Amino acid sequence: MNSAEILGEIEKQGKRIKDFDRRVSIDFIAESVEHVVAVGPQHGLPSIDTDEISFERLPSTWLLCGVAAARATRMAGENRKAKSSDNHDRLHASAGAYFDVLVTDDVEFRQTLALIPELPFEACSSAVFKSRLSAP
Repeated sequence: MNSAEILGEIEKQGKRIKDFDRRVSIDFIAESVEHVVAVGPQHGLPSIDTDEISFERLPSTWLLCGVAAARATRMAGENRKAKSSDNHDRLHASAGAYFDVLVTDDVEFRQTLALIPELPFEACSSAVFKSRLSAP
């Protein structure tokens, strides 16, 4: 079944793609990281055995692939377009192994991050962050 047929079946049920809970799987992220690692030596990066690929070994690459997959998932079936800020979002998220909280008022970005399994940081709005800072 191709994507058009799947979307057609969903519409027959009177639903939209965004009515379904969507997530990005850890396996999909791992496959994406494997692809990045495989082409890395062509760009001057070191060769890494696939059995060494993990979040712990390549946290920024893992998060970069995770947020790219999550953004594609958010765009799929909802007629969303890529935004010029998407690349900045990916770069901010890829550093997420090195901080605990990412503060952003971009609701779409927070919803995108929510699709990534085992996200190592929390994403919150500036209002939520401010209230935490002012709490006793």
